[in-house]
Amino acid sequence: PVTTSGGGTGCVRAPDYPKRVELCYYAFPAYNLLYSEWSPLCTDSGLSNIAATFRFALRSGKCCEVEEKPTPTPTPAPPECEPSLVELSDQEIFEILVTREQSIGSCMVYDQRGLSGVCDFYFGADGGRYPLTTDGRGTGCVRAPDFPKAQDRCYYSSPAFALTAEEWMPLCTGSGVANLAGHFRLALRDGKCCTPPPTAPPTAPPTAPPTAPPTA
Repeated sequence: PVTTSGGGTGCVRAPDYPKRVELCYYAFPAYNLLYSEWSPLCTDSGLSNIAATFRFALRSGKCCEVEEKPTPTPTPAPPECEPSLVELSDQEIFEILVTREQSIGSCMVYDQRGLSGVCDFYFGADGGRYPLTTDGRGTGCVRAPDFPKAQDRCYYSSPAFALTAEEWMPLCTGSGVANLAGHFRLALRDGKCCTPPPTAPPTAPPTAPPTAPPTA
């Protein structure tokens, strides 16, 4: 420690060491220390006094600069298999399956950007790839002409996949994000992500306005 005017040598009282320094400087008023602060620096053990000097300096912020670290933002948990899944936007689906690398039920995405795959993304569902041909073949390649590998082939319009135009067209747009979302919605509808597949909550039928009682 130093005095209130900034003086001091940092001498450690060590009567049990060769130089046998017994004077305890830190009890002097010039240091302006409380008894609870200076007494641990003035025991008969040099080792204890060194340790106490360190603890005092550490507590006073003289050893380490306290760096304020930003509070990490917790990663949201993947959504449960519930009706709200059918309302997710294309970007929300991409965020969960690709950016956060999470699965939704048994549906997931294999991100091959910068890796050896022919496609940037492959869609997986129910322990395999999806969709598959009628004889169980297929890689789940996502058409993504706007991503680095520029994969623009649409496999899913082939009769081998037995998909209607309404089913394969959402997988074959010019947007990789939209196509990936199309894979997810198709797999979700077919019960490949969640069992049973979630459905949108039914909407209440419109209530007919009351009719006026007949007049005489």
